Amino acid sequence: MAYALVITASKINEKQEKCMYSCIQTLTEWFKKFFPAQIGVEFLKTDCSILLYIITMPSPKEYFLKNKQGRKQTLKKWLQVIKKNEISKYLLEKSLEEYLDGGWCIDEGPYLIESIKRNAHIIFKMEPLRNLKTHNLSITISGADRKWMTCEIKEVLERFKQINTIKEETSLDDFWDDFISETGVPVRRTDDVSVLSRSDIWLSYNGNSDKFPFSGVHVNLAKKSIYYTDAGKQYQLGYVFSQKMIRKLGLNVIRRYNHDLLACFLLYVLVHDNEYLLVTAEEILGIKFIIVTSRSKFLTIQKG
Repeated sequence: MAYALVITASKINEKQEKCMYSCIQTLTEWFKKFFPAQIGVEFLKTDCSILLYIITMPSPKEYFLKNKQGRKQTLKKWLQVIKKNEISKYLLEKSLEEYLDGGWCIDEGPYLIESIKRNAHIIFKMEPLRNLKTHNLSITISGADRKWMTCEIKEVLERFKQINTIKEETSLDDFWDDFISETGVPVRRTDDVSVLSRSDIWLSYNGNSDKFPFSGVHVNLAKKSIYYTDAGKQYQLGYVFSQKMIRKLGLNVIRRYNHDLLACFLLYVLVHDNEYLLVTAEEILGIKFIIVTSRSKFLTIQKG
């Protein structure tokens, strides 16, 4: 099976547009409207087991300048490209959704959230959390289940003064018993959300935690966010490609998409259709997640 990234062709330049409108009454221009727009197809080598094409489609403006017959022929040509190259899934650039449909949706592969939960310990090695003096702080954990409580997150938690857990699953009882005996760090297990008022940091794994008031640093893994409630600052967690993969895909292609959307599409190909484990697929594609703010650009950081 093959896959495709479908991008928009460069806009018709201004000079060409003026010429077109000045000659609109000519017979030549009239006939052009009946013929399909140009579609470009390029195979992209990615050094991994993905047959990936770059398909360049006419911009919506160019497409809608065609008459009904020309638009029909353009779509027919598009379907022929898909069939000829045996493309099973494709990712559309946003603007092309004006006249194309059927593209891959990010809901089909919620890999970023899974990756964040699996690697929650890394967040504490990144700015702005890396310099927190955790031995003076208390942390509350909610919504966690056994598979996310790894040795790495355990090493982070043992550096805190106090740990509270809210509505934990019973499968974590043994984990916390062992944690207390090994580290000596006190752990309070409770269903009372008022414990948040006595916590400095809140690490939540579930998505419904926003309804509880909290003043401190809220690391919301399910929402891919970090909130500094006292300072009124918010940070987002997102995927970023390695420099090697950026060179392979090309900045021109990457800039057409949201980083998370493009990363999740390529991960979907490896995980769903090629049966790789997510962690293996991330390594193959050179993908990791970083912390960004709404005002900052993507920063390259290294895993701790």
